[in-house]
Amino acid sequence: MFSIRTSKRHFPVVRQEALTIVIAVTKLAEIQESILQLDPREQHVLRHLLDEIVEETPEMLAAVDEGLRSLATAGGVPIEEARRQLRQWVTG
Repeated sequence: MFSIRTSKRHFPVVRQEALTIVIAVTKLAEIQESILQLDPREQHVLRHLLDEIVEETPEMLAAVDEGLRSLATAGGVPIEEARRQLRQWVTG
């Protein structure tokens, strides 16, 4: 856990940024849930569409590599557990 030392004047900005992150992650979870409800053919089409519009950047590839290294050394959380815990992790 961390704390933010700031004046009351800056608190609304920090709070707004945190709220924006929570909303974005919540939307992402909702999108992920919707994708999982698509039939396999629709998921396949969506995957190809996203592959065409998303450009890989060096930063993105470095983040993926770091995530894979972390997973290999520290282990991970099963996807079912991650889905159950997502809202708590983001808002906790």
